[in-house]
Parts: sequence; C-alpha cells; structure tokens
Amino acid sequence: MASVGEAHRAGAFKQSNKSHKTGRHKSKGAVEKENRGRVSAKVVSKKGIKVQRKQDRKNHLTQARNLARQEVTARKRGIGGHGAPPVLVALIPLSDSQVPNVPGLLEKLTSSMQDAEMTKTESGVTHLMVPRFKQRFSFIIPSFDSLYEILDVAKVCDTVMFLLCPHTGLSERGELILSSVLAQGIPADPLMVLGSADEIPPSKLTEVKKLMIKALERKFPAEKIYTLETDTDAVNLVRTFGSQKRRSSTLRERRGNMLAETVQYIPGEAPGEGSLELTGFVRSQDISVNRLVHIPGLGDFQLEKIEKLQDPCPISKKNEMEDLSVLLPNDDIVDLETEIAPDGMDGEQTWPTDEELAQAEHKGDKKRTKRVPKGTSEYQAAWIEENEEDKDDAEDDENEDDDEEMNEVEDIPAAEESDSEDESEDEKEDMAEDTVTESEAGNTEDYDMKHVNFSEEVNELERLREARLEAMFPDEVDTPRDTQARVRFQKYRGLKSFRTTVWDPKENLPYDYGRIFQFENFLRTKKRILSEAVTGAEVGWYVKIYVKGVGAHLKPQIEERDRLIFHCGWRRFASCPIFSQHSTGNKHKYERYFRDDVVVMTTFAPITFPPAPVLVFQELTDGTHSLLGSGTLLSADPDRVIVKRTLLSGHPFKVLKRHATVRFMFFNREDIEWFKPIELRTKMGRRGHIKEPLGTHGHMKCIFDGQLNQQDTVLLHLFKRVFPKWTYDPFVSDPDQPRELNTMES
Repeated sequence: MASVGEAHRAGAFKQSNKSHKTGRHKSKGAVEKENRGRVSAKVVSKKGIKVQRKQDRKNHLTQARNLARQEVTARKRGIGGHGAPPVLVALIPLSDSQVPNVPGLLEKLTSSMQDAEMTKTESGVTHLMVPRFKQRFSFIIPSFDSLYEILDVAKVCDTVMFLLCPHTGLSERGELILSSVLAQGIPADPLMVLGSADEIPPSKLTEVKKLMIKALERKFPAEKIYTLETDTDAVNLVRTFGSQKRRSSTLRERRGNMLAETVQYIPGEAPGEGSLELTGFVRSQDISVNRLVHIPGLGDFQLEKIEKLQDPCPISKKNEMEDLSVLLPNDDIVDLETEIAPDGMDGEQTWPTDEELAQAEHKGDKKRTKRVPKGTSEYQAAWIEENEEDKDDAEDDENEDDDEEMNEVEDIPAAEESDSEDESEDEKEDMAEDTVTESEAGNTEDYDMKHVNFSEEVNELERLREARLEAMFPDEVDTPRDTQARVRFQKYRGLKSFRTTVWDPKENLPYDYGRIFQFENFLRTKKRILSEAVTGAEVGWYVKIYVKGVGAHLKPQIEERDRLIFHCGWRRFASCPIFSQHSTGNKHKYERYFRDDVVVMTTFAPITFPPAPVLVFQELTDGTHSLLGSGTLLSADPDRVIVKRTLLSGHPFKVLKRHATVRFMFFNREDIEWFKPIELRTKMGRRGHIKEPLGTHGHMKCIFDGQLNQQDTVLLHLFKRVFPKWTYDPFVSDPDQPRELNTMES
C-alpha cells in the first residue's frame, strides 16, 4: 500500500503515449510562452507614446476618482443653493383624518428655526430660506381630493412627504395615492411622517411605528417613520429633505420643467384665443423659447416670450440684484404640426365605372339599415350615429357572436323625418306626464330614476358575460347561419405557423397611418434630438413664461366607449387603445379584453422617447377615474403587427380512425370549398385538413394525422391584422375638481 503523499509512478510495462505534433507551426502554448511580456514592434516604433509606469497609473486613477467625488459633492451641495431652484417638497396625507393637520405640520417645519425666513405665494407655495444649511425649500400641499393634481406635482417635486394616521395608517384613498405616485416614480425615497400622536402614550409610540412599517411593507419598504413632536424633529426632517440620496431620472434630466406658482389667463383679440402667463422656477434643464411646451391635460403650445424675474427667495442679500432679461423667439421656432396631411392621390388609383357612378347617385334615395340593440325604437335609433368606419368595424368587433341581440332598423328618409317630428313631440308630452305620475307613486321608482341607469347596467352585464365566455372559450366564434362565412371572414387569412409565417407590416395600412410620422431609425433619431444643445432660460431662473394660442383648440372630443386616460411621462391624454400580448417575434396576438397580466396597449399619440412611466385610468359611469394599471413606455413602432385570431369550431359527427365527418363549422357547400386549403387543428392536438364537402348543409369529410377522439373539437384558425382607431384627445380635465396648479414641460 502506497504511503500518503507519494506520487504514482508508471511501471515498466505501462503504455507511453507520443506527444502531440503541431506540424510546421508552433502550438498556442509555445507561442504564448515566447511572447509573454513582449511589446509589439509597431508600438515601440511610434513616437510620442509613453508606457506609464505602475505608480503613474495608480496616481492617474486616484486623481480621476477624487475628481468624480468632487463633482458629486458639488452637485449635492448645489441642491437648493444659489443658482439652483429650491428643493420642492410635496406634503401629501394618506388618510382623510390627516387632511386638516397638514397646514399645522407645515407651520411646525417653517417655525422650527429662528434664523429661517419664510415667504408664501398667492397660489399656496411656501418658500423657506435656511441660512445654516445654505439651502432653500419650497413646500406645496396638493388637494387630497384631486389625484391628477397630486400626480402632476409629484412629476416635478424633489421629494414627497406622506402623512400617516397614527390609528389607521392609510385609508383606501391613501392606498390609491401611494400606489399611483410610486408607479409614476419619484427621484428620492418618500418620507413617512406620523401624524399627531397626542392620544398615544409615549411608551407605545415605538410599537406604533413598527406596526406602521409592517403595514407598509407590501406597498413600500419604509425604513423609518418620522415624528414631529419637537423642534429638533422638525429641523432634522428639513435637513433630510436637502441631503436625501436622489436617483437619476432620464425623464427629468432630458427635459426642462417648471411648477407654475401663479397662473393668469389673458383673453386675446380673436374670440376663443388668448395667452397664459406662468411663473415659477426653471428645473432640470434649460427651457428654450423656440421649442414647444406641454401643459398636462391641455396639449402643446408655442411660446411668445420668456421674461426673467427677480428671485423671490434669495439665500442672502448679496444675491438679490440680478440681471433681468427677456428672451424672444427667432426664425427657428418649432411649429405646432403634429401630424401629416395624407395625400389621397399618393398611391394606386382606379377610375370608377359607370355602374359605380350610377349607384353613388342613387345612394341617397335608398333606405339603409342600422344595427341597434333589441328594444330600441325608431326615434332612439335616429340618434345613433353610424359611419362607414363603424360599419366595417361592426363586423370585426369583439362582440361578433351576439348577432341575435341586435335588430336592423331602417333610417327615416329626409321627407318622412319632418312628419315623424310632430309625432315625437306628442310622445314626449305623454312621457313627461307618465314620469311625473310614476315618481309620485313611491320611493322605489324614485330611486330607480335617480340612481339606476338601466341601459348601462344591461350593457355592463353583457360585457361581463362576454368576458366570461371569452375566458372559457378563447377566440371561438359561432359561424353565422344567415351570412356566408367567406363573406363574413373575407378579411381573414390562414397561417401555416403564427410564429414563423412572414407578415408584411406595410401591407393594407389604414388611412390614419398616413397621418403619423415614421422614422427610418427611431433610436438614431432619439439620440440626435436628445443630444441637441438647448439654450434659453437657465436652471434656477425665476421666470414668467408667456404661452400663446391657449383656448383655440381646447375642446373635448366625443367620448368613445372604453376610453382610457393615459399618464405617459409628462403627457396626459385620452384614447381608446387595443390590447395585445407582450411576446417576442414579429407578430403579437390581439387580446379582446384587458387581462390581469402583462399586456401591451397600442394607440395613436404624440411621440415620446422611452423610458417613461405610464399610468392608465378608466373612466367610470359616474365621471370618476379609477387606476387600471401601471407600466412603462415600450416603444414608438408603427410596424408592430397585432393579429386578431378567430376560431371557427366544428364537432365530429362520425369518426373512423383518422377520418371524420365534421358538422356545424359551415352551413353551405361553397364555404367549405373556400376554406379548404386552411389547416385544421383540434383541442387535443390533432392536425388535419378538409378532404371534401358532403351534401349542401355544411357536412364535410376531414382527415387527421392520428386517431380522432369523438369528444374532441375541430377548429379552423383565421387571422387578421387590427389597427387602433384615431381617438387621441389631448384635453383631459380633472374629474375631481378644477386645477389651480399647473406643471409644464419643455
């Protein structure tokens, strides 16, 4: 037995392998050994290039590190100092009981230091100058009842202070505010402050703080809960406002913004037009007078001029006198053109035939039909608008399996409409008399009239039923019996493979695609625009900005069904998007309903460069808005192909091994011949194709790649590309109350 540590030695009869021969060239290991430590001749022969010694390289790295630290320290010390805007702090309560306590809390913060100076503007912004910190602060209290005002203030503020109730923590409204603000993003971690704790014994205060931290874990991992019982607590909290660690925000750093402390509207000479005067501090980046500015909820505007004003809250008297100036636009001003006017002649043209011209002349004499819900009278149907686009979309809508719930009503011609108006007046009088009589009958009918919208509840019940059926049978549609399938699904096509089949993104684009701007290289355009130097009102200036052309186009559009409110970066607008799956590949499946999962919304809107946070709100029937979801801006890609899938289902009637007779997928022989080339699939994984039709009532013989189960369902997959509608509306008013404060982005 060999001893421990002794190496094994081969015996006399052991095999000895030959070493590897590299041929005429040397091995990589041999070449590396020879060249180890050598410097190439080209480098040595160059003049002016010196190889630094090890100590010189260390000194160079140390100098670069110290320079970077000095820049970071100077940037931190410059926050809220001379030449920089004040540190903007938003005081937001998270409970209804703490709303009256916010002004008292602000009074404690401003009166905790004797050497500090305080000024207050007419709009409610409080400026605090603290000489000991060499900083100045601006405090703002947005309305607790206005969620949009809170979100607009959080977009520009430097830090947020949330006020918690010592008994209940945060209410349901407070949870919505906290979730929305955190989803939108803030540069620094929010500070949680406990409200008045007079009723809580001092011995229980620590326990209450721990319970608050535990309750906030699912929303935000708060490390500390602050209190304001003494002046020392207030001073430490103010110091924390100016020394907080701030994260870099691409959305803030690349665009100048301003919180308007005073807003004044000046009517113009032309009716419906005027100018808006906004006063405040320039933040993040310089604001150019030649560029457009965006006011959330109102839209984009041009500037008339920028006037520099005296700083209302200087840190010291030495900085009071400044050079005041006025900036005026020049010839490089950006116009307000946001879309392209499509040229109807830019494309293939066909001359109409004589039959088409004759048909167009007599088109107005013919009665046309409308698809309206059951129970709708002719008078009610006359108020339902239906254009050509709606006719096409009515066939392809997600409610395509509810034909039995619709009636066809003939439109009243212009000659007969005048006669029907007299009859409608008599009906209105009878309805008014009946309404008065029924309202006096009892409280039950009165409650129904005031609080119940029966038609809206019926529609909501129908949507819930459709969503439930969609979850049980995704994309399955019943083949209409009164319409030929080849006509009903003429815009659809079959795909051999949804993942690998090529779909041209420029094929059969709608008219609205001619109105948008498309880029050859979006990333290169983004880099070029963001790298342009901006000169104008510098950061830290206290300026008055004159916005012109306000009021000319601020007219709300017709509200559409399922209209959503988007908070995308600095912008807020309303639109009706379409939903699709967040998947890889060149095609993405269309979603008929918003699911509780990751989903992509596509809509027409102004170009915004990612990354940017996105909040989506839903308009309810009572006029309020509820938070539907949050996310980020994915891209601005018009070539994103969104494909809607429709499944026609059939049932095996007779099964013989791989052969089966299928029925209920079609109801005539011509449709079977039309869809014969498309592949069939079953829910249990079988693949097949239509062999031949049987009879004239929709029976067909099919063959599959394996034994077919009698309980299986045969499916025919059809696909069609869908596009969003042009429903963009930049005018979005606050549903809670009129806004007094406005934020602006350049």
